Amino acid sequence: ARNAWLKGLSPKENREVPPLRYELVHRLKREFPHLVIGINGGINTSAQVSEQLAEIDGVMVGREAYHNPWWLASWDAGFFGEPALDQPLTREHVEALMCDYMVREAAEHGTPKSAIARHMLGLRNGLPGARRWRQVWSDHRLRDMSPHAVKALAHEMPASSASVTADTTALADA
Repeated sequence: ARNAWLKGLSPKENREVPPLRYELVHRLKREFPHLVIGINGGINTSAQVSEQLAEIDGVMVGREAYHNPWWLASWDAGFFGEPALDQPLTREHVEALMCDYMVREAAEHGTPKSAIARHMLGLRNGLPGARRWRQVWSDHRLRDMSPHAVKALAHEMPASSASVTADTTALADA
């Protein structure tokens, strides 16, 4: 991997400077209504998505979806008119399904748990204990533990933040 510097701008600056000009995209759609036009960049709330979909055909929300995937949990019902699930998903259920997937992928393809776990690190974004949860799932010393054991450890609440390292170190050494 390399740092991508475009015309002297860092990747972060490239996302912010120059400012995004949604009005140009909207004008393109008005002038060429037969084309499928989508927009990308800076959209990170459901209200912003709804606002954009009133003007254009699609919205890309990659960065926000990656860092806060739970945001997408209600989209089928909210944006596509799909009926709500009989039993709504919970973060815990999604995490358990991901653990099952990790076990399957490791057995069938030798995929390391970390290659899958890193994509769910935003699942508990904004919740109490989310930092510790991410730390446990990211701890390379736990790579030999089963995903379900790591999940259980991630949900244990230590008495202090200093015990996070001690807890994971003790389990990794066991």
